[in-house]
Amino acid sequence: MPEAEPACILVLDDEPDTLENCQRMFALWGHTVYTSKDSTTVVDLLRRCQPDLVFTDLIFNKVDRTCPDGITVVEQVRRVAPDVPVIVITGYPTVESAVEAVKKGAFDYITKPFTLDLLQVVTNRALEKRRLTKENAALRVEATRGMGLGRLIGVSKPMREVFDLIRKVAPLDANVVISGESGTGKELAARAIHHQSRRANKHFVPIDCAALPETLLESELFGHQKGAFTGAVIEKAGLLEFANEGTLFLDEIGELTLAIQSKLLRVLQERVFRHIGGHEMIETDIRLIAATNADLAKKVETKEFREDLYYRLNVINIVLPPLRNRREDIPLLVHHFIQQFGATHILPIQGIVPGAMLMLQTYHWPGNVRELQNAIERAVALAEGEYLDVGDFPEAITQGAAASTDEGEISADLLSIRKRIVRDFERDYVVRLLKENAGNVSAAARQGGIHRRTLYRLMQRYGIDIESVR
Repeated sequence: MPEAEPACILVLDDEPDTLENCQRMFALWGHTVYTSKDSTTVVDLLRRCQPDLVFTDLIFNKVDRTCPDGITVVEQVRRVAPDVPVIVITGYPTVESAVEAVKKGAFDYITKPFTLDLLQVVTNRALEKRRLTKENAALRVEATRGMGLGRLIGVSKPMREVFDLIRKVAPLDANVVISGESGTGKELAARAIHHQSRRANKHFVPIDCAALPETLLESELFGHQKGAFTGAVIEKAGLLEFANEGTLFLDEIGELTLAIQSKLLRVLQERVFRHIGGHEMIETDIRLIAATNADLAKKVETKEFREDLYYRLNVINIVLPPLRNRREDIPLLVHHFIQQFGATHILPIQGIVPGAMLMLQTYHWPGNVRELQNAIERAVALAEGEYLDVGDFPEAITQGAAASTDEGEISADLLSIRKRIVRDFERDYVVRLLKENAGNVSAAARQGGIHRRTLYRLMQRYGIDIESVR
């Protein structure tokens, strides 16, 4: 019996004897087996069977050359199910076909006739890779859950301090002002406060104060009576009513006019308001969270913001750090966005190469997390390979990162992080190559496209023992 746990295996071959032998042996080893002699059905079979491993012949239907060959099957599997290993089998081996199969993403390449021992070894190795891939994906999800608060992600000291403050103030009913540059995640912080408060099962109502003209903003907040102004053809409730017993989030509150500031102050003091054009007093019980990228204290000095409203709002102030001050969080954010946008666009992006990650950690990020998010979405959409590379990012970022390096903005801590990322990636890559080739250094070097002496040198550098990877 094989060491691998029972799995689902799909075998594609136009020779009935091969299909029958594989069916019998895989079933004997405890696996569920699906077979097909028609390579044109591979995409449908992948979606219907959801296999853990695919075996495919190299050449199908020697008469009808329109039938997709094994290289095409490899490409289709990589597109539809990128984590599923593919093993190419053929009775017509050539160096060119082997190289082409591996280049296209095949896990391995075996020739007919093959022994049962070889079949078992190759199957176990491929299924072990599949198991590790699934485990790592699950661990990444679990790790991300523990590396933030709500949808805020970070392990840096500044973000841990923000998380601690949010946890302390959330159970209270005090008003909160969240300060920070644009793109730092102020609305996410407000939502985190709401979801950890006693109001979590009520509405969270956001409104962008900078996006609406004064008359429309006032109507949105307070509601209006029919005929209160031109265009008010029906009575309309305001967001203060909708947010009752919940949380009202006013983004960019520094943009409010003094007239609306005065009315908002009355609501906070007396917990009542009137519709525009109305006379009836309406009670409301809201928690107000405000956000700003402006210095409200300076606006008070210049009489652009009411001092009494400022002190009413600013009971608790939470300051979100810019991304350039929490660079160690960038890898977490990058992997989170890759996973998010890869799933959204159904693209097989597996990760990012170390050089590109270092570039992202070097760049200044004037647009903060929002800019990083947009950059990753663009890179995922345009990437030609499975891993994001430097060339997948806009020139402004690559040049900006180079300028930051030239100007000496990279701290000793960041340089240490850079070196650690490269070291860990290199070691993991060498171990993976050796495991996938059962400790065969020559085969591992060929798969990795490096010289055998180079692989031996890397093994010596990282203390990798052949016996430990077999």
